[in-house]
Amino acid sequence: MRVGWARPDCKPDVELGTDALAFVFDGYRDKSMIFTLNGEILITNKGSELCFADFETEDGFIPVCSLGLAQVGRINLGKDASSFRYYTMCGLQEGFEPFAVNMNRQVTMWFSKRLPTFVNVPKDHSHVTITRIDGTVDSPPCLKVTHKTFGTQNSNTDMVFCRLSMPVEFHAVFKASAVADMNGVHEEESLKVKHRYPLRAVKHSDEARRVDYSSITTYYHSVRVFAGQDPAGVWVGWVTPDYHYFSNNYNLSKNRTVTVTLGDERGRVHETVRRSNCYMVWAGEVTGGSHSSSGSNVDLEVGCLIDMATGLLAFTVNGKEIATSYQVEPNTKLFPAVFVRPTSPNLFQFELTKIKNTMPLSSAIFKSEHRNPVPQCPPRLDVQMISAVLWSRMPNSFLRVETGRSQLLYIIDNQYLAGVLREGFYSVLISIHLETAKEARLTMNNEFIIPVTAETRSIRLFSDGGRRQHLPPGVGLSTSLKPRLNFAPPCFVGGKREQHLYSPQIPLDTLKEKAIGMLTEAVQGGGHHIRDPHPADHGRLGSADVHKILLLIDPGVFGEAGAERDAAPAAAAAAEGVAAATAVAAPAEATEKEGLNGAEEKSVEAGEEEAAKDGRQPMKGLLEKRLPEPVKRQICELLHYFCDCELKHRIEAIASFSDNFVSKLQFNQKFRYNELMLALNMSAAVTAKKTKEFRSPPQEQVRTSEGSTAFIPFVPFVRSAGDVQAPSNLKELISQTMVCWAQECQIQDPELVRKMFSLLRRQYDSIGELLCAMRKSYTISGVSVQDTINLLASLGQIRSLLSVRMGKEEEKLMIDGLGDIMNNKVFYQHPNLMRVLGMHETVMQVMVNVLGGDKSQVAPPPGSLPHTL
Repeated sequence: MRVGWARPDCKPDVELGTDALAFVFDGYRDKSMIFTLNGEILITNKGSELCFADFETEDGFIPVCSLGLAQVGRINLGKDASSFRYYTMCGLQEGFEPFAVNMNRQVTMWFSKRLPTFVNVPKDHSHVTITRIDGTVDSPPCLKVTHKTFGTQNSNTDMVFCRLSMPVEFHAVFKASAVADMNGVHEEESLKVKHRYPLRAVKHSDEARRVDYSSITTYYHSVRVFAGQDPAGVWVGWVTPDYHYFSNNYNLSKNRTVTVTLGDERGRVHETVRRSNCYMVWAGEVTGGSHSSSGSNVDLEVGCLIDMATGLLAFTVNGKEIATSYQVEPNTKLFPAVFVRPTSPNLFQFELTKIKNTMPLSSAIFKSEHRNPVPQCPPRLDVQMISAVLWSRMPNSFLRVETGRSQLLYIIDNQYLAGVLREGFYSVLISIHLETAKEARLTMNNEFIIPVTAETRSIRLFSDGGRRQHLPPGVGLSTSLKPRLNFAPPCFVGGKREQHLYSPQIPLDTLKEKAIGMLTEAVQGGGHHIRDPHPADHGRLGSADVHKILLLIDPGVFGEAGAERDAAPAAAAAAEGVAAATAVAAPAEATEKEGLNGAEEKSVEAGEEEAAKDGRQPMKGLLEKRLPEPVKRQICELLHYFCDCELKHRIEAIASFSDNFVSKLQFNQKFRYNELMLALNMSAAVTAKKTKEFRSPPQEQVRTSEGSTAFIPFVPFVRSAGDVQAPSNLKELISQTMVCWAQECQIQDPELVRKMFSLLRRQYDSIGELLCAMRKSYTISGVSVQDTINLLASLGQIRSLLSVRMGKEEEKLMIDGLGDIMNNKVFYQHPNLMRVLGMHETVMQVMVNVLGGDKSQVAPPPGSLPHTL
């Protein structure tokens, strides 16, 4: 057993302590490098406590150990300093800290995994060098592989397994079935290879007028084996993504193949499929001994042809077709590969060239180049080499094979799940349980239907009656009608068709609590002293939850909510939750060490105490931390949601003000009308002139009253980028945050740039955004609320069906949805609401999809339907 320290670039296939990358204690041979055994410092053979000295420390060290057969050990990295038995005896006094100090989770472990895997060849590889050669008019782009240490004292003549980093994928359905025998030799007429022609002989512009490149399904590339390299040690062809074989004594007989034959009870064979993970030709066999390592100074060129429409693989040698060919199945992915046993410094090179009546390999690899006859070799296309041993992450816990609701909730709590795998499970959770509800809400994000009720009349634009908005967005009363969340029991067996119309049920309260807890932990555990910050996410939020999140983002901006009487319970609950979640108990200076127990004393001495001892420090918000771009992108989504909440609150406040204003206006009109009716000395003409205002349509009456009363929506002032004052509301916070993000570093993600500019534009176009929202707003009586909700549910179902291929079940759902709308009395009583919802445009699109037949099965992109955005 060997225990010690290693540099981060320690090799997984090198024995610990045999190179300059690891400094370890060998429990069998030596006792070296300030190591302790049961609390006692080990002394070297020279009587010194120092085992290693004068080594570089710029890249740091990581703990490392190796175990022999049947050995068992327990590694303690010091996340909990009290778990050390001998730390106070040896280590603490010398000034050493535990390796895992100030870490929230257990340290992730890695082990050397002996599964041969292709990885990109690094630029500092000790033996192999990849040279990228750009294409010219006379020569194609190439990737040259050389052995830089061949013939030297450090030479390594092991087999080199290489492939390109990107695959080609065959068509899902083949137009013809080629026949190959069991040995891979094609019996019928194979791909016809035309003579090579120089690229400069025919201009691509002239050739494009004669050839339809979109109809060509045959692709070509070649491998040039340089003179001096023995062809008997070269294999050229293709490998699948699951190829993991490595051996210094490679030959074609070691390829694993399986033959699947489908027949009937009479013994007749209907289909035979031969599967393998490697389709290669041996250059030593196809050359027939004409090339050798010593007698030839001519390069050998092996061409590889594939037909994406038939699945046929063919090969050529120096422009002449050979008899060996292979047949693969549809949807097969293959990587161009070369296996070589080095006999010369110059090994081979991939040539991305083309021959007549074929397309270059780059047209098959890159979808954007499928009609480009000019060979391409962008930087992302590289050469990979197989590595026999890799560092692989050791799982902290193991998941069940089945994925259910409890499994998905467990994944949220699991702190040790890898990021890519965690993201995949999150996508599964959202797609299964929340995608339908999310799409239904997004379709009505810009449509506001407000019932005129007592709750709506109580909404005010400003919580304190002044000109400053104290309540954060999303906190407080909201009465706008939105599609309700409908879920079905998690049972997929039943006789009712309605059971399959909704997503499976999931406990939203539990999901909300977990999401809030993750965000709280991310803010608290994301300080500069924390070495492993925890990722955060957010889910469906309530009023108090939104307030809590806002306080976590920036307490200085959103810390004054709670003055409004209607929102006082929500704000109080939020403040209590924030206080419980963010309270950090800093020990006072007068705390006596003798009052601590042994575990607490070790933790304090190890450096796990709070840095500030003179009182409670203010909590830093999420926007005050340096965040990676993926987190910034999610923050932008959350800020967009807060802007939507703020816009909705303004629309509801305008509706409340308008109802109060119109009530007072009507009362005034009634008073003036009664006075006119009591006048007895006016003629009929004068009476008609005086009462014209009361006989006019409502729109004309509003225009008449605009001269005396006006309402201007308040838009908070957004300071300029040069003003460094602290933000006082959401708009100023967003504006200053976007400017800060743009100045702190160069942004690499273009999607993040778009979201940031979209947020900035919303801050400077508040009035325009409000005017556009007013055109999509409608007030309705409180007695029609339930009918309106039913109408929105049917309309949302129809909108969701416009983007899918219409089948019999979809047509039945569409007919039922249209029937529910036609039977709803709101459809006839409120024609202006139907215009706001774009009802007529939706029905016309339904007719186009249904009457168009197969030619119009797929709906146009969402951009052509403004009401569905």
